[in-house]
Amino acid sequence: MLDLRRARKDKSYPIIYRLVVDSNSTTIPTGKSVLKTNWNTKSLTVKKDCETIPNSESFNAAIAKKVNELRGTLAELEQNGKIVDLTISELKNRLIKKSKSKRVTFVEYIELTIASMKKDGALRNAQIYQSALNFLTRSSKHTNLPFPLFNVQLLERMEKVYMNEEGRHYNGLSVHLRSLRAIYNKAISEGVVSVNSYPFRRSAHDKDMYVIKNEKTTKRAVSKEVIVAIEKYTELTTNDIEKKYLYYFLFSFYLRGMNIGDMAKLKASNIINNDLVYRRSKTKRSFEVRINEKARNILNYFDLDEKRPTDYIFPIIKQTTTEGSLKDIKYCTKTTNKYLKETATDLKIEAKITTYVSRHSWATIADKAGVDRRIISKGLGHADLQTTNIYIDDIVSNDDLAVADDIITG
Repeated sequence: MLDLRRARKDKSYPIIYRLVVDSNSTTIPTGKSVLKTNWNTKSLTVKKDCETIPNSESFNAAIAKKVNELRGTLAELEQNGKIVDLTISELKNRLIKKSKSKRVTFVEYIELTIASMKKDGALRNAQIYQSALNFLTRSSKHTNLPFPLFNVQLLERMEKVYMNEEGRHYNGLSVHLRSLRAIYNKAISEGVVSVNSYPFRRSAHDKDMYVIKNEKTTKRAVSKEVIVAIEKYTELTTNDIEKKYLYYFLFSFYLRGMNIGDMAKLKASNIINNDLVYRRSKTKRSFEVRINEKARNILNYFDLDEKRPTDYIFPIIKQTTTEGSLKDIKYCTKTTNKYLKETATDLKIEAKITTYVSRHSWATIADKAGVDRRIISKGLGHADLQTTNIYIDDIVSNDDLAVADDIITG
């Protein structure tokens, strides 16, 4: 229930469990509070779109689960004949003690989350969270950090330790902290930890909370002239291994900056007529890209016509397990970047060129060529024009994108 007797400073009220024994009653705190307007008095649940509890559906499920656990504990005590002589205060203490004994630490919760991801096959996300966990235990110097100690003071100390090392940037720190924040939000939604313990700033009112800092990075893009220079270099090189990895980069560029991981998973069946149809792993959005002459030449180099529909187009993934294929993709990305660096040195190109550059370069070259930013937005799969303007799938046609591709890669 909502305890309307105790309003907090933010005008929210605590959500409590009410324990009634005969004519006596007491309360057990949940650690959560909501505004009165966010509480459904009929179902005794948190309403949707609650400001203080991000995922009300999961929270309500967690509360219902906890009620069942408390009732189960009562049933155990009653069955064992231990409930008769207890006062209501003693009974409350027994329930709280039993409940606390089941709590997990922040580190344990992250480990459980990683294990669940691996079980579901989400190995890439599991790797990201494992990296965040390694960072947490290393920076906090605590191998089993409890939730209460993951606070503003600790985050500030972790930031100081990280940034004191030479060559470190806030963007590198923010990668780990955003992962830890996401896990903490998940724990809140599942009722594992109280939202009142949340250490990150959510709005301007949370003045004393921790803010994840970011730096404005140098735009990672190269000019059309640099792309042309790499194209010429690739055709002239007699090193077949070098040629293969440079072709990976160029194909990525021709396909609007396609991720190497997505390229690695492409099969012959993804090509329908003269279009490449695939789903981007990161956003799960579907793309249909017309294959221009330069991209077609690369496909021919990798003997596309001789492949069966189930064959991979590029010889990147060699292992059959999901974990093994991720290692193959990582190796390909690393090796491609190595050859790009060597090529840039040979061509006396000062810009740092990596596989990630292809996506930024496609967008930048398109913009400089005068391609409408709505078209660029759709080509990159952006949901809004804050990254390239507004989401307009129904306005930009595939013919517009084909013209854009010709301008950019031709």
